[in-house]
Order: sequence, then C-alpha cells, then structure tokens
Amino acid sequence: AHASLLAVYLPTWPGNTAAGLCGLLLSPAAGMFWYCPTLLLGLYGLARWRHREPWFCTAMAVAAAVFVVFISTMSFYKGDLFTLASPDKYAEVFAGGAPGVDEALEGSLFALQVVEKYRPLPMPPGEQIAQVMERRSIYVVRTSNDSMLEGRQFTGYVAAGPGVPIPIALNGPFKLYRLAKGGAAPPAASPKPARRRPARRS
Repeated sequence: AHASLLAVYLPTWPGNTAAGLCGLLLSPAAGMFWYCPTLLLGLYGLARWRHREPWFCTAMAVAAAVFVVFISTMSFYKGDLFTLASPDKYAEVFAGGAPGVDEALEGSLFALQVVEKYRPLPMPPGEQIAQVMERRSIYVVRTSNDSMLEGRQFTGYVAAGPGVPIPIALNGPFKLYRLAKGGAAPPAASPKPARRRPARRS
C-alpha cells in the first residue's frame, strides 16, 4: 500500500543521482558521516585490513558503494516525510485514521500528513523513561486566504513503553501564517520626455 501511495504522489525514479550522492555523503542534513561518524573508523579499518583480508575488504567496499549509489538514484533518498493529499485521494491516504479525522476531512480543501520517526537516545542505567518513537500529524485545511491556512490538526505520538508501545493522541484547531510573500517587482516608471523650448526669434 505504501508503494502505491508513493507512485501516486512521488515517483520513486528517476532521481538526481549527483544530488543524492552529495546529500548522502556531504550534506549535514542527510550525510552518513554526520549521522554516523564511526564510519570513518570503519574506513580506516578497511584500509588497514586490505592486505590481510583483500577479498573481504573488496566485498565490503563494493557492497557499500552499490547500496549508496542505489539509494542516491531515488527521488526521496533522504526518506519519505510527508504526504499531501487532495480530497479525491483521502480514502486512499487516511484510511484507518484517528477518531474525528473523517468528519474533519468532509468539505476540506486539502490535507497534509507528516510522519516523523525518532532515534532513541542513550539512557542512564535505572532510568524508566518512555522515549517517543514516532509522531504522526494530520493537518486538515478547511479555509485559506492570501496570508493564512486554517483547519483542524490531529497529532499522534507512539512512545516506547515497557514491552508495548504507548499511543498518545492530541487534536485541535490550527492556523498556519505566511511570514513572507514574494511578488514581482513593480514596473519601472517610464522616463518623461523632455519638454522642448520654443525657439526665439531674433
């Protein structure tokens, strides 16, 4: 089902391979060395081990290169973060949503769903803290004008409980304001023609 939604809203291929490689290797927002600096130690280990285990090091390097290049060819190499749906796609996208979503979707202009997944943080021994694993927000836009979108918001959290996930649901109205507006520059004023002075007769 998820693959069919991606086919409707965001084709998987073709992507920009050069941009994907730069993003996965260099970008602070998605670069693997920023998110996992210990990969540098892995590269150092491969370099030191290449004479002792040449076949193993070659296989690891080739497998890693093929995987990174494959991911970079996808249009969403950073991950699938949100879905923007028009009313004719509501049943496809928001099936089995939170209570009240179906009522809010009736008569709405469009809806935006954002899914955020969180990586757990290391906790001191003995601490009993349920960390948030996922946040899913649905923004149902019912009215809009030149400076604001208004509607209802449904936000659900899933926390890592003792053995079972803990669901948390919140909802209420929302307003999204436009902070800046771009526009075309006003046309330049046409220069006024210079007035000719009448010639004087001597």
